[in-house]
Amino acid sequence: MYVDDWITGQDTQEEALLISLHAENIMKEAGMEMRKWISNDTTLMSQWAAKGFDTYPVDTSVSLGSNKTKVLGLAWQTLDDCLTSDTKGLLEFISTNKNTKRFLLQAIGKIFDPLGLISPFTIRMKCLIQEFWKNKITWDEELPPKIVERFIFNCKNPGNRKEGPLTSEEMMEAEYFFIKQEQLRSFHTEMTAIRNGDICHKSSDSNPNFIIEIVVTKGRPKTRQMDENIRPPKWFYLHLK
Repeated sequence: MYVDDWITGQDTQEEALLISLHAENIMKEAGMEMRKWISNDTTLMSQWAAKGFDTYPVDTSVSLGSNKTKVLGLAWQTLDDCLTSDTKGLLEFISTNKNTKRFLLQAIGKIFDPLGLISPFTIRMKCLIQEFWKNKITWDEELPPKIVERFIFNCKNPGNRKEGPLTSEEMMEAEYFFIKQEQLRSFHTEMTAIRNGDICHKSSDSNPNFIIEIVVTKGRPKTRQMDENIRPPKWFYLHLK
């Protein structure tokens, strides 16, 4: 049986030791042994060794940050406790500059992000892939200029940092910025109405007992007048009389 790396963290050494002991016992009950335990805390590493854990590597200098180890394919610098991703191959590939769907999909496929640390960027690429299918672009035809511009902008945004490591605050800021941008793009009409104070628009129907419902289906609100006794299943709606 193959088991990938297990990554976790705790606020204190005591909590970290407790959860590691718990995990070790669970796996032993299943007849499996967890190996290559490593931490950026030398005290915890010593506690593991004293309890017979299979620590990794044997050279404990790694825990002092003099070397790097890998976690799910990402380089981990234990002293600074940061993960790094090698983008050299990706940048070299992009530099060939072929504006086809096949080329862009190959470039996107080279982005390795097993932990979702750069999801604010990768989700943009996934949205770009949707444009390929919507426009029914074949594999090797030249891409429309707008799609090429979006791809280049995402890759070469002059505001992007060229060097890391990124702090957790910066990662959260990037995520919040992306969410805000997507909200403005996907719900532009609704957000504009809210900013202008036009929360809802009354129906022009002569029936005084009108009902306005803002129905969310497939992620986009739709305002429609509905029969009072009809309730669409698994839809979220705002009911205003």
